[in-house]
Amino acid sequence: MQLGDIVICSKDCEFPNLEGVIVSIIEDVEYLRGNSENGELNFGIDFTPQKNETFHNLNGILPNNTGFFMKEENIKVKDAHFKDPKLNNFAQHKLRGETIKFYRKKKELPQLKENINYIKNDITQYNNYIKEKRKDIRDTLNKIEDFEKKEFDREEIIKNIELMYKKLLKNANIKDIEFRNQEDENPYLIVTTNNLLWKGQEGYKDFDLGAFKIFINMDSNSSRSLQYHIINTEKHLYRRYGHPCTTLTGNVCIGPVIAHEMNKQFQDGNTESVIYSLINFLKDPNYSGPHCCIEDFAKNFSEVQMKPKNPFNYLDIKYWQEHEEDFIKNEDCEE
Repeated sequence: MQLGDIVICSKDCEFPNLEGVIVSIIEDVEYLRGNSENGELNFGIDFTPQKNETFHNLNGILPNNTGFFMKEENIKVKDAHFKDPKLNNFAQHKLRGETIKFYRKKKELPQLKENINYIKNDITQYNNYIKEKRKDIRDTLNKIEDFEKKEFDREEIIKNIELMYKKLLKNANIKDIEFRNQEDENPYLIVTTNNLLWKGQEGYKDFDLGAFKIFINMDSNSSRSLQYHIINTEKHLYRRYGHPCTTLTGNVCIGPVIAHEMNKQFQDGNTESVIYSLINFLKDPNYSGPHCCIEDFAKNFSEVQMKPKNPFNYLDIKYWQEHEEDFIKNEDCEE
């Protein structure tokens, strides 16, 4: 007997005269365990579509409880019933092959059904994506329509700029705002802060960080990302840092998340939000990789002595070396 053979149960067995297909052949469990010398085979028979309460799934081989393990003496192969013995053997062989092929396909059905669920899920996601994109198209068309109806209201824009300027100056952290060109090159918005207090952790709450100048490149002819420098005009550490997250000449270590958000604000023309974001960052960096710790800065800072008339001199390391008293005293300082 082989896999794929159609068999008939004997009249005196548990399932007399039932027909089924051999889908599994295993050796006797006790023989495999070494408890028996008799290596009698057990034939897993699928009796579909017939039903019986004692049927099971043949240890997971069948998707449903339609099978049972039978001994060889309780079953016999049902031949093709051709009178020609050669044709009968040929048909029996082909029938066995077709049966095995059928059960292999049948075994794939659960996975095929699962694949349908995956496809349905993909279709749902694609439909949702299409809905979102259609909404994006409608929103964009509405924006185009709204903008085409608008006219450039110069007076309204000037009024809003004035309100923004006054609102910024009312902020307790801001002392002054000016717009200057750097040696006839790029225009900069320079924000001078009042003394800022540390609001971060590490036990130095309300430590006076000093006053800062924030330089924001406002080149309107450039499509570049937001460019800025922040200078501490009152304190520095080891002639290298103006804040735990800034260098002496204004480079800022701010992290990608905040940088991305501020760049978006800048490109949207929301400069005031950029200013607020930078000031809040100085007070409470919440950044894991600062140049130095707040404890070191608070205990070992030096006061800045120079007060250049041109604020852009703060960005020049050579100017620091030539005019800052602490640099002149320490010739071994690094650029």
